[in-house]
Amino acid sequence: MASVFTSVHPAAKKISKVRWAKHQTWADVDLFFATGTWDEEKENVVTLWKYPVLKLAERVAAATDFPHIKDQQQYRATPTIQIGHVGDVTDMEFFDGDLLLTTSSRGFLNVYKTGQVRLVETG
Repeated sequence: MASVFTSVHPAAKKISKVRWAKHQTWADVDLFFATGTWDEEKENVVTLWKYPVLKLAERVAAATDFPHIKDQQQYRATPTIQIGHVGDVTDMEFFDGDLLLTTSSRGFLNVYKTGQVRLVETG
């Protein structure tokens, strides 16, 4: 059975939703995904993450010889931006390329323009 390289990180927050940005392929340099939180004491957040895409040879090496990778940090997802969210994130979806829509337990619909680098609140 073929193994697949994965990366696991503690989130330190209660994650309610995870969504990959649409129209991405493994040929891209970086892949983007978003997470939303729920039931945080101070403030819920929406975070846009960047995940580096490995070249095919690196993916094969990582999947077959993971303990011997010298710099495992390069394979970690990193947050690119984090923005406050009123209420729990009840759902989220990427739309039309660079828009991220979220809904809130407080009845809000939020629209963020990601530009796949940062979140900009538009609504």
